[in-house]
Amino acid sequence: LFLNAFERLRIGIARWKGIGQNAGMNSHRSSVQGVAALVLGTVVLASPHKALSEVSLPHVFGENMVLQRQMEVPVWGKAAPGEKVTVGFAGQSAEAVAGADGRWMVRLKPMEANSEPGTLTVTGTNTIALGNVLVGEVWLCSGQSNMEWPMNRSFQPEADIASATNTQIRLFLVPKNKSDAPTTQIK
Repeated sequence: LFLNAFERLRIGIARWKGIGQNAGMNSHRSSVQGVAALVLGTVVLASPHKALSEVSLPHVFGENMVLQRQMEVPVWGKAAPGEKVTVGFAGQSAEAVAGADGRWMVRLKPMEANSEPGTLTVTGTNTIALGNVLVGEVWLCSGQSNMEWPMNRSFQPEADIASATNTQIRLFLVPKNKSDAPTTQIK
């Protein structure tokens, strides 16, 4: 959006400078469009832009997540270059400053497994609060299509579903997305 707005502003200025050079209705229409683009570009550039200023997290972080027990827990994201970011969870607080590319990372100290969920907060110019976060075992599973087969589509699943009582099990599915190059964000 920022580059598009900047480009619109450049085009608006070029059109505005051209007012009166061409005669007729096309000149008037072009002039009005140029002034409109100039005003729009000025408003967009003068207003705070969320994508450039707010602290953000990749989609792997979210409500209901589990952090690995007994290990340092990296938490990372993006913010405005030079922005101070504070991450808090389970009585811990860690700070980082976003680099020139906007990236930042902190590491929370190892924690023991818990059954009481907490809230992980990330604070910069804005605050992100992720609720119902547990500390426990994180397992990474991969395989064929049977690895993503839902329980409710299994053979006669009713009894197994009815007897499932562990509310602390969490599941995070990574969406399928083809990419010809490495990516830092999942959709």
